[in-house]
Amino acid sequence: MKKSIILIVLALLCLNFYGKAQEKTIAKQGLKIGEKVPEEFWQIQHVVYKNGKVTRQNFEAYRGKLIIVDFMGTYCAPCIEAMPKMLKIQTDLHDKLQFFVTSAQKGEEILKFLERPDIAKKRLFELTFVLEDRSLDKYFPHFLVPHYAWIGADGIVKAITSEAEINEKNIRSVIKNEKVNYAQKKDINVDHPLFLVEEYPKNLEHYSISFKGAIGGTGSSKRLRKTDRTTGIVFANAPLINMIDICAKKLIAGYDRKMRIIEGVSNLELFAPTEKIARKKWFEENDYSLDFNIPLRDSAKLYQSLLEEICRFSPYSVDIEKRKQKYYTIKEIKGNTGFISKGGAFKASTDSVKGIQITNAPVTHLIGSLNNLKSLQYPLFSHIKYAGGMDIHIPPGKQDYGSLKELLQGYGLNLKEKTGEIDMLVIRRKSAVKTDSR
Repeated sequence: MKKSIILIVLALLCLNFYGKAQEKTIAKQGLKIGEKVPEEFWQIQHVVYKNGKVTRQNFEAYRGKLIIVDFMGTYCAPCIEAMPKMLKIQTDLHDKLQFFVTSAQKGEEILKFLERPDIAKKRLFELTFVLEDRSLDKYFPHFLVPHYAWIGADGIVKAITSEAEINEKNIRSVIKNEKVNYAQKKDINVDHPLFLVEEYPKNLEHYSISFKGAIGGTGSSKRLRKTDRTTGIVFANAPLINMIDICAKKLIAGYDRKMRIIEGVSNLELFAPTEKIARKKWFEENDYSLDFNIPLRDSAKLYQSLLEEICRFSPYSVDIEKRKQKYYTIKEIKGNTGFISKGGAFKASTDSVKGIQITNAPVTHLIGSLNNLKSLQYPLFSHIKYAGGMDIHIPPGKQDYGSLKELLQGYGLNLKEKTGEIDMLVIRRKSAVKTDSR
């Protein structure tokens, strides 16, 4: 993307107050299905990008077409996956259909996204992007992306959907005014306690609710909650093992997945398969959602209480046990500071060609990279006291224990294998409850 285009975009965005000044008051919940968009919807000026050109325009020229407004984010995989399909449909039905793609992100971020080689290859810049616009959000408020608002040729809101409903069959049916049995998108505010009424008692001190199976309208997320009375955490559509690992990282010093022992539980119960269709079905059936809140005075016990709650509603018991186990330690060699960075731009990357590259990065990046090596099969504990940037390069051919130990010694670090009792996370299936047969 040429610098001149970005400058033009920034200049036009500075003038965007004009469009905002034209907006009239819209109900907080926005437009509903069956309502007609107000006249100012067609007149508000937007900064529009398409095919390398930036213009200011309103939607008047598109009146009489089916308009689909796509609210997206460059971080959203389903948003990006739907866009090539949208481009094809737009090309085939250009005289009857107009997609507008918009985002809460800065215009410059969107332009850089479109410049990415993998995105440019798909020619997504041929779609029509509305940059840094807030008026469309007010007409169609939402918590999650992707979010699609369908406005018919008659100006009436026909549907609010997810990406699953964006296909040529549905779009042609709407254009023909045929009945379409598509699923309307749910949009649940995970900032509000899940499935409590809007006006719930504000003296709530303990609340926990859990679900197995994907829930529509929440996306996949994790966030902490805190009020003047409670502290808590909410997971939306997350694998149970993710919740357990988050607790373990708070409860076990230096926790890594190599400190996890699974007894009597099949991998397929806790981990998704790699094949795309099977993986999607697994998440639909095995994702969990949990909203867990405890009194503020018990904040220090949040993750211990959360782990106990997971054991309560799931079919598994999770314990932290001392086990005799092999493990590694790494620490500085006195008098050798070859690992200290010489400066430069931060870098922490791992790939199959260049190996592990650590440049002016803190020790946490080195430990994380080492823990991810399959060749180091035991947990690794860092005793490195140095807190500054490090420069270390570990080529692919030097990643077995013996070669790695020798290489790290050259940097002034001692990698050593040991055996001893360490804390391990043990996941088991709960025993069947025995009943008295008398």
